[in-house]
Amino acid sequence: MNIAMVGNVGNASFLLAEGLREIGHDVRLVLTRKEKLHHPVLSGMIDSVPDWIYDASDLGSTAFENQDAAIGPALSFATHKADLAILNDVGPSLHNIIAVPTVCFLTGSDLTYYASTSSGLARRQSWSPGFASSAHGVMSIESWEQIVFRQRAGIRKALLVIYPPRGAMPSSDLLLDEIGAENSKRLFLPGIDIKRLHASPLPPGRVLKILNGARLNWVEPMPPGFADQDHKGTDKLLKGFSEFLRKGGEGQLTLVEKGLHVNETRLLAQQLGIDRHILWKSELTQSEFYMEMNGSHIVCCNLGKSVPGLAGLSGMAAGRPVLANFLPYADHFERPWPVCDARTPGEIADHLWRLYREPAARQTLGNEARRFAEDYLSPASFANVLVRRLADCLRVAKLELEIAELRDARDQSRS
Repeated sequence: MNIAMVGNVGNASFLLAEGLREIGHDVRLVLTRKEKLHHPVLSGMIDSVPDWIYDASDLGSTAFENQDAAIGPALSFATHKADLAILNDVGPSLHNIIAVPTVCFLTGSDLTYYASTSSGLARRQSWSPGFASSAHGVMSIESWEQIVFRQRAGIRKALLVIYPPRGAMPSSDLLLDEIGAENSKRLFLPGIDIKRLHASPLPPGRVLKILNGARLNWVEPMPPGFADQDHKGTDKLLKGFSEFLRKGGEGQLTLVEKGLHVNETRLLAQQLGIDRHILWKSELTQSEFYMEMNGSHIVCCNLGKSVPGLAGLSGMAAGRPVLANFLPYADHFERPWPVCDARTPGEIADHLWRLYREPAARQTLGNEARRFAEDYLSPASFANVLVRRLADCLRVAKLELEIAELRDARDQSRS
């Protein structure tokens, strides 16, 4: 199968493309963003752009949002002889100029921002008074409304929508229902970079080294334009870590200066009296984050209203115990997730205390996490799941077409 892919938020599309290529499919990927997090070269995953990737990131996301003619060569490259298009980021809004069946690979803002009718309000928060009523402001509002309309239509018409399971993030479920994306079309595909991430020995020393990979987003209400997927529960982590220290545990918590509430996190750490146990890092590239994991005993991910993401799954691939809210994922594999599942400060403290007191348990849990990642979370594994579901969808679509053709023929014969 020849597959076009557009958009690469968090390098998720790149990993899926590698998995699809590994199992024998021809894939062409268009990069739409220049930020390190969304570019496999800038994030340190690969040294140079291979010939199956078109780097259109210099055009900027606005060119894709507005369907500027400048994106034409990139789309022509990706869709040449394509049988299917997998659309990420603002990609679903391009459905009207992509003449093949589509799958929407939603990884966050492509649903909660680009497909939300409230995002226009969030954009206008920074506008100067009176601008919204000016000719330029009115044009900007109407242009954005058209982008949102196209994004929603692209999600609605897709054969499949790749997204966390229903119930994981209720506000996103409501948004997908509002758009008209049927639940039967949804597919849960967690995956991680097994090829570049290898299990490494846990570091020596008595002090428990904890790395938090989630953004520092936790103060409610969240600003306009943000949703449950953005809420990471950092306050629970700090309170649980504080309780662990009060029990007599020795620990160092590494936090990355990334997210909406960096200053609020610093203040909470001071109020809890744990700021001297916290090591702050500037924003990391993906390869730098991997190096930080090698020096840590535990990796933390979402502990709030979101789901475990790239940081947590990376920790599993690296052979680390992962502390996060795994409840939304609990029933989606034939064997239990070998993780530290937590939702409250008390549960967080209990997990930290056990892993502090039982160093052998860290290694055992880390080894189990790596094996689980190899068995279920590799790019080839989730590519195979996608292809099997696509085959079912295409068979159904073909059958529906045949039924429609028979109906048309019957109606013509009667007339």
